[in-house]
Amino acid sequence: MLGVEMLITGIRPEVALAFCATEERLVGVVTLSTLREGAVRDAPARTSSSRSRAVDRAVTCWAMTLPHGEFADFDLAAYIALPRLSPNASLRLAQAVLAAAPTAASPRVRDAAGRVAVAAEILDKAIQDRQMLASEATLKAEAEFDDFVDSLWHGLHARLSTWSTFERPGMDLFMVNATAVVDYTRYTELAQNAHEIIQTLFGSKGLDVVERGYREQADVMARRLAAIDKDGLADAIALLVGPDLLPILRDAQTRYLQMVRVRGERERKVASTSLRKLATRMRWQIDLYVVHVLTLLDVSKPASQDVVRASLQPILEFHQQLR
Repeated sequence: MLGVEMLITGIRPEVALAFCATEERLVGVVTLSTLREGAVRDAPARTSSSRSRAVDRAVTCWAMTLPHGEFADFDLAAYIALPRLSPNASLRLAQAVLAAAPTAASPRVRDAAGRVAVAAEILDKAIQDRQMLASEATLKAEAEFDDFVDSLWHGLHARLSTWSTFERPGMDLFMVNATAVVDYTRYTELAQNAHEIIQTLFGSKGLDVVERGYREQADVMARRLAAIDKDGLADAIALLVGPDLLPILRDAQTRYLQMVRVRGERERKVASTSLRKLATRMRWQIDLYVVHVLTLLDVSKPASQDVVRASLQPILEFHQQLR
């Protein structure tokens, strides 16, 4: 069903413009010889079939009289059909248009301004998310934290590896010395424990985890901590490297997972958001807002021209900047 909404201003309905739109974009601007309801209903049908495939969507027409008399120098074309704009340019224009919005306006104009504000908020957040992803400071902080956590695991590996000293062949002389005051057998047993823990946690690949991505590295570290708990290695590690390092590793893992989640959410938002599409929707909402503001023109109220000009001045200034 094609729907028609008529917003008629002025006193000369025999010459008018009809702005026809779907929910997504301005379909066209049609000149009508009359504003008879049948004629207006025919206009969107012809326009939508020739310029839009969305013939099954509601098409709305805003009809207004062409300027004449005191309004003859008012150029409607200067305010409609914005060019394609960058996301940042679309946002700046929306903010300027909203700042200049008429304080006393019809509910339709206020609603249109509200839709511009919502679209601007969505686009602004998307731009901020994209900037956050590309922020050198953010990426640098994450990389530095990753390096710190890497160093903790390097530290654990290094401390456990120092026990390999007691596995060297030269220890045999100490082992056979009956007068030794040091229990070297115990040290060799601790060295063997350290070696087994290294194999359990790091395997044959050692510390190559530092070459992996954040998510994969988080998974590897989680598996190491799970192995410590499953095999009951916490006390042995505390005895071999001291009681402080393992709690630090656990805390670092919690913080590391949080960082990975934040990165993932940020990247998913950016990946699923097209700034170009949001900018197009933003331009579309501005176009509709402009059409609604233009309906405030009323030749019986000369002051209405000043209101419209002031409200849409950002549009003119923007066109001048693009020249």
